Amino acid sequence: MALAFVVALAAAAVSLFIQPTSKDASFRARVSLSALPPLFGPETLPSMDDFARLATSPEALAKTSQALSAQDVTISAGELASILSAQARSSQNAIDFNVEADDADLSLTIARAWSQVFAEIAPASRAELERQATQPYQSQLEQAQEELNLKRQALTDLGVTTLPGQTAADSAARVSALGPTYEAKAGALALKEIERSDVQSTLDTLRAAVDSGTALSTSQLRLLLAGILPADTDLGTSLTTQQAITALELRLTALDGSLGALRQEVQSLQTTLDQRSASLAQATSELSAAEENFQVASRLAQSYEVVGEQMTVLVTTAKEPQQEGKGVLDWLARFAAAAAFAAVVGVLGALALEQVSGKGSHPAATATHRPAPQPFTRNPPPPTRVNLAKSWPNVQRQRKRPGWERPLQFTSTAMAILLLLGVLGTFSHRQRSRHRRDGCDTL
Repeated sequence: MALAFVVALAAAAVSLFIQPTSKDASFRARVSLSALPPLFGPETLPSMDDFARLATSPEALAKTSQALSAQDVTISAGELASILSAQARSSQNAIDFNVEADDADLSLTIARAWSQVFAEIAPASRAELERQATQPYQSQLEQAQEELNLKRQALTDLGVTTLPGQTAADSAARVSALGPTYEAKAGALALKEIERSDVQSTLDTLRAAVDSGTALSTSQLRLLLAGILPADTDLGTSLTTQQAITALELRLTALDGSLGALRQEVQSLQTTLDQRSASLAQATSELSAAEENFQVASRLAQSYEVVGEQMTVLVTTAKEPQQEGKGVLDWLARFAAAAAFAAVVGVLGALALEQVSGKGSHPAATATHRPAPQPFTRNPPPPTRVNLAKSWPNVQRQRKRPGWERPLQFTSTAMAILLLLGVLGTFSHRQRSRHRRDGCDTL
């Protein structure tokens, strides 16, 4: 029993000094953001995931490779991408960095260089990270600009031109090509209507003269037709009243034909203008909405740009670069130490329980019963029957163990094992931390 106790105690002491076998290295950095709220729009800042992606970005990998080259360590950015990883801790505003190299010293060297690069690149990339965080608002600005251009083009297609820097509501900046055409046609129609009225009036006058028997000379007829018929009309040398009436009737027929076509054209232009006016009002309203949307998007983008420029980023190291203790032998060391300490406590518990059970195995001596004295009489009563069986002395007998003793022994041993597993885990963690600190100081 003593030999088992010594062996178990020695195994427990040796298992505490087994160093971890992992070749990885890790460190932890906290990222603190300080920024004023945006002047316009909700507060939107880069997250820990954004900084974690920055840590493994091509720029960070290239700078880490350059920093390692200055230490005579040649490793490309592509090789670093396969062994570096960063995991964000959003609840703690921290990021866990891990390096998985084939050599423990190399992992630690890379982790140190990587931590310095991240501490430099994170504050310098604050504006770019803010733009990435507010990318939906940048996309909204681009969509608003595209929509604004489409609405301006719609007005241009309607014959309205909006000058750069002016809104669609500025009437001085709009020129319509259809309006002058309609006005010219409408003016020509009015002149034709007046001319037809003059021809019809002169024709009615001549017909009235014929009906009344009034004779008009050639000079009177020419004077009456002056300005009514076109200047190139050939009336001949001798002009009679009937010839003048015929000429006026021909002119009236020609005017009626041209007036019909002109009225139809003016009516078509009027309909087109009415439709275009409605389309113009709708397009102007849509352009105004697009301009307002563009202004809102512009203010959002400018506000977040100011936030990115004024933002400060502070990177602090929460855990220095060190070797990661998660090897297989490390877990075996914990198990061996736990088993060894459990054996020690089990042996001690067994000895203590055995000692307790040994002390309680001798029963207490019982007192001898004596008969009470009888009063003296002349005629005593006959003696009672005496048991002539052989009287044996009290012999010590082996006490039978109670049923609760063995379960209690196993229960106490199991509780001791569970307790020591927790205590041993703490001791093993402290021992590994001491080895890591010693390794960091010597490298």
